[in-house]
Amino acid sequence: MSFVGGALLSLGQAKKSALVEARARKATNKVVTPHPLDAEEYAARTGFSVVPMAASSRPSGVQRYKTVEEKEKDDSKAARFKLESRFLRLPLELLHHHRVISATAPLTRPIPEAMGVLRVTEFQPEELEGLSCPKRPKWHYTSSKLEVERNEEGVFSQWLKSTDDLLGSFSSSLRSTPAPTFFERNLQVWRQLWRVSEASSILLILIDVRFPLIHYPPSLEAYVKGLRGKKVILVLTKTDLVPRWLSEAWQKWFEEREGPEGASVVLMESYRETERSSLTQGTQPRFVPAAPTSSRQSLLSALRKAHKQLLTPPPIVANFPERLAKWKPQVRSQVDWDSVVEEDKTMTAKERKKRRGTEKEYVEREGEGEGEPGEEEEINERPWEGLEGDDAFPFLTVGLIGQPNVGKSSLLNALLGRKVVRASRTPGKTKTLQTIFWNSTVRLCDCPGLVCPSFAGMERQVLSGILPIQNVEPVLYFIAQRMPLEDILKLRHPDFIPTSVDDQPVWTSDDLLSTYATAQGFITAKAGRPDLYRAGAFILRQLHSSSIPWAFRPPFEGDATAQDQIGIFIPGFEAKASNAERERREKALVEGEESRSEDETESEEEEVEESEGEESESEESESGAANSGALTAIRSAFTALEVEEGTDDEEEEDEK
Repeated sequence: MSFVGGALLSLGQAKKSALVEARARKATNKVVTPHPLDAEEYAARTGFSVVPMAASSRPSGVQRYKTVEEKEKDDSKAARFKLESRFLRLPLELLHHHRVISATAPLTRPIPEAMGVLRVTEFQPEELEGLSCPKRPKWHYTSSKLEVERNEEGVFSQWLKSTDDLLGSFSSSLRSTPAPTFFERNLQVWRQLWRVSEASSILLILIDVRFPLIHYPPSLEAYVKGLRGKKVILVLTKTDLVPRWLSEAWQKWFEEREGPEGASVVLMESYRETERSSLTQGTQPRFVPAAPTSSRQSLLSALRKAHKQLLTPPPIVANFPERLAKWKPQVRSQVDWDSVVEEDKTMTAKERKKRRGTEKEYVEREGEGEGEPGEEEEINERPWEGLEGDDAFPFLTVGLIGQPNVGKSSLLNALLGRKVVRASRTPGKTKTLQTIFWNSTVRLCDCPGLVCPSFAGMERQVLSGILPIQNVEPVLYFIAQRMPLEDILKLRHPDFIPTSVDDQPVWTSDDLLSTYATAQGFITAKAGRPDLYRAGAFILRQLHSSSIPWAFRPPFEGDATAQDQIGIFIPGFEAKASNAERERREKALVEGEESRSEDETESEEEEVEESEGEESESEESESGAANSGALTAIRSAFTALEVEEGTDDEEEEDEK
């Protein structure tokens, strides 16, 4: 035993000595990474520019570096992440509760007319205190940047706690578990709203005419009306997706609510159909960003009226001569409205350069006056303080405010007659404010969409496009209560028996989703079951694009019966900018019936049935089954291309 023990000990010592020698050789041949202070010398010697990496949680004995380009890329990603919208995550128990309701609760048929009417009490119960948007606390130029930020963070945290308490009390007051309401919880996003509201003299509040009250909730209305020295214009967007009578009814409702001294109400379209070209074989319409002449004139008239009111002293000043002598308008007096009457297509390169020069000339003044105060800069030295008149206000700023997916970027493109900002059907495409000069005296400021607090519920928010598509089962249950989806999608209940004299089976939202998924070929890969999430997402995309026309009505008597609206569904109406016509033509092309009417097809089928015998009838049924299978496969291919364009969040929710 002693011999074996001595051999093992000597073997261990040999391994230890070999390891020590290896470490010594590695330390001798090691290339030392330059210290950050020697980075310039290292870059001059090797021609490779380096910067130190940010400190990591895992310490390292060697200072690591990366290129300047990589550091700038990481910084841009970090800046975008700061502006990402943040919401609460739903608990699994709540999700399971709503899925059980959507799977078991029967749908009421026929749909009551009250389901298609939108009322203010749905978004603000009378027995509860009203919700509000966070307001920026007062600050002064003598305050440092750190003091201002800490004050804003403290006020925002208090507002967040009070809002959560109000929504919690609302949830506890209901008998059943309500759907939660999402609202923006990121302070950086709210700061974008503060910057736009402070910099703008006129605010355009964009409202989707299909679901107006959710896009203009009481919290946003209270915030806008609490701003001093601002004029507000309500712009009802996407009016080409609803009938004219409905958009005019909502315009009348808002005008009566605002009163003669309140905000102006304007109807606006953002796209215009162009001639069908050979690029789409003349079958699909093409839409370009453009505002019709009537909508453009209405908006300009409202802007001129608001500008005139800003130049007029208020009654509290006009009634006192001493105050009137000292009063000065805080807005530019001379505005070139004539140059924005028509679409801005004829501007020359020289004029564009002049416009950019005007913008660049005022960048420094704008940054000092409307941005955050600096820490060590001389605050009191503001170069425009001694200027008067239009020299102190080089341009009139018009701000665009609204919730996600309401059409702010599309309106900007339509007003300028070309694509100047990116517009997408994905909510929250705009991450930060954007300033665009309409001409040398008018500046447009686009605020990123943010979700304001309300008692609406998640289902209404997903239907209106404020939130990305998620939790399709409870959302489709909410929609199916207000719209006959089984008739619109031409579905037949799985338990339907044509010869039965008993009552027909009752639909549930899960029955609708499973039947539609089977008809479209949406099958899960592993289990081979109907893919309910994919079917629900496809239906919601059709609703967002108004391929299935829908809209809520204002609380007016007689509108529903006069226009034959079924709930929120608008039968017989085809939206201009939807893809309903394209889908119908694709279906007709696949079936080979585009050039024939339905009456001719039915008559030909009757003649064939009379002339053929039993054997031919069986062969015809087999071929018909094959054709229907081919049609289903082609439909699945078309729908797969559209549904797979969704975001990564939808795919993650699908896997869950």
